[in-house]
Amino acid sequence: MKIENIGDLELIEGRRNSKVPYSTSILVKGKNGKGDALVDIGTGKEGYEYINENHDIQDIFITHYHLDHVKGIPYFQNANIYVNEIDEHKLNDMEVLGKAMGTYALHGASVVNQWIEHNKNSQPFADIMKRDKNLYPYDQTINVAGHDVQMLYAPGHCESYCCPYFPDEGVLVVGDYDLTSFGPWYNNADSDIDAFITSGEMTLNVDADYYVTFHHKGTFTRKEYEVALERYLAIIEERERKIIQLLKEGTAIEDLIHREVFYMKRNLEMAPLLLEFEIMGVAKHLKRLAKQNNYYEDHYQSFLDHHFAEPAYSDYFVQNE
Repeated sequence: MKIENIGDLELIEGRRNSKVPYSTSILVKGKNGKGDALVDIGTGKEGYEYINENHDIQDIFITHYHLDHVKGIPYFQNANIYVNEIDEHKLNDMEVLGKAMGTYALHGASVVNQWIEHNKNSQPFADIMKRDKNLYPYDQTINVAGHDVQMLYAPGHCESYCCPYFPDEGVLVVGDYDLTSFGPWYNNADSDIDAFITSGEMTLNVDADYYVTFHHKGTFTRKEYEVALERYLAIIEERERKIIQLLKEGTAIEDLIHREVFYMKRNLEMAPLLLEFEIMGVAKHLKRLAKQNNYYEDHYQSFLDHHFAEPAYSDYFVQNE
């Protein structure tokens, strides 16, 4: 387990180099009489044990609801849980969570109800859903373990996403802007491609010396981050050009999901659940293309009709409810 220190921040790497379904946790060492805090908790068991053995965690701040960032909550029964106002709904109501993830759109109410029955009494959902949750605001200075922190609103990856900014340490936690060769991930019903791009550009306007991701490499200097982010965001347009070319070649609308726009075929064969994310991601691109050019509207609607049980929920945002 790799640990890196930047000032009063301890970056605790998750299992398998913080590859999904694990993630890096940010431990904030307490000062001015405050206890220690965590930002996200998905390292895996070794990380949870290390944290509990060496630190007294008072508060846990969750950047967004994804399982690889909240799965460790049951290991910290005495910690106060802080979420944003959007995730308050998703982490208190599994039906809302199922809609945000896209399960409802893809499979309909009956499958979501089965998923709820299967998971509601098992960990981590049983603990996460019942825990009391405090709210933190976006874009305001809050106190985290005695430190000034701003949770900068950065939707796109999902509706609720934010980037914790530690001005005294010169650190911006960009988190799931992980800068990998896979590229940006916006494959839930509450994801938005254009918002992802805008939020990524926003991170460059922050006065930070270090940019910290929740997966893989971890820490980037500002110069490294600027170069890597440009390359990372460019993958969005590469995917879109690939879809356009596939349609020009006459690829059947139902076959787009088998052309490796996001995931390689071998990965889909090893983990069939990834096909749901492939479907959702292609739908997001087709919607974006249809907004730019009416020519793609029929393709978009045909794709929704073919792959979604409830097409109206292929975009789902709590703020619109």
